[in-house]
Amino acid sequence: MVGHSLSRFFPVPRVLAMEGGGIEISGRAITYLRFDTLSGVREVATFGAIRLPQGAIVDGDIRNTSAVVDTLAAVRKTCGFSFVHASLPEQKGYLFDLLLPRDPAVSLRESIELTLPTHVPLSPAEIVFDCETILSESDAGTRSVAVTAFSESVAQGYADVFTAAGFSPLSFELEPQAAARAILLRETYRGHALLLVDFSAGKTTLSVVQNGVVRFTMSAEGSGELTSALAALVPPGTDKTTEAVYAAIASMKYEQGLTPGGAGSEACARTASALGAVVKKVLVYWQSRAMNGEIREPVEEILLYGEDANIHGLCEFVSKMSGVSCRLANLRPAFGNESAVPPIEKSTSLAYATVLGLALRSGAHSL
Repeated sequence: MVGHSLSRFFPVPRVLAMEGGGIEISGRAITYLRFDTLSGVREVATFGAIRLPQGAIVDGDIRNTSAVVDTLAAVRKTCGFSFVHASLPEQKGYLFDLLLPRDPAVSLRESIELTLPTHVPLSPAEIVFDCETILSESDAGTRSVAVTAFSESVAQGYADVFTAAGFSPLSFELEPQAAARAILLRETYRGHALLLVDFSAGKTTLSVVQNGVVRFTMSAEGSGELTSALAALVPPGTDKTTEAVYAAIASMKYEQGLTPGGAGSEACARTASALGAVVKKVLVYWQSRAMNGEIREPVEEILLYGEDANIHGLCEFVSKMSGVSCRLANLRPAFGNESAVPPIEKSTSLAYATVLGLALRSGAHSL
């Protein structure tokens, strides 16, 4: 069989998705979130994160299956759901655009299957894929689609650890696709491109979204080195409990940040410069595609999310270095009921963008 669909792994009837929630597996932790499905208003019912043992997952590869299953089993005991919408790591996926002729004799899936060897360095029989039609870029004679593909062994490996831990997977999708669903819920994005930047300790993921669809994504070094550098700057007299050290590091990041003279300002500046350089690289690449005649618009805005997006002064620094307006992503609409205060603090919530987007696919709240 050629070009299996990702959905073939998950034959659960849609009615059962009412109990579902979202789970993101990163290299450092497993994060979960579920919305209340009993009321007509979208409210967070449960959320949290459990750390993974170091080395359990490296660059998206599951290196220690038993550790991942055990951690997922611990999540299963506390999360309150068994049907799950999950993410697959950006590093293991292939994302590409196609402009296909409309041929009533050939299905869209068949048309995509014929192009797979050109875009994915795997045998077609080893590939699972999904696609999203980009309506605004299609006309009567063509169809513009964004295709996401994975090795079947990668998709099956993630499906297996969920099943072994007692979960029933309903869907898998690329991390940036899930995050974009939460971030762009109320954004005006038609007609121009946005750069979404997940700035986290484990990795930085940069994704260009145009016409509501993720069109390009890449990973770079995360902010983990900054945490290590700031830990070395914690004053000797500070209580060395984990909580106290974390609080001291958080203060240097989120209160002082890039402020000149701050305790960790030099370390924060080095990290910000590295991030700004990667952002500029992506912007140049994207603009070059636009200049080559592809259907592209230049990036008009950068949205930061992830656990370290809140570094004081980071948005302003990235904006100045790149020449493009930069701000923090607004996740408030994704939490639903605007009259209620979300249970996750605003600063912390930026680390939940991906799992929020996954949870939004569940049952009555499906988007």
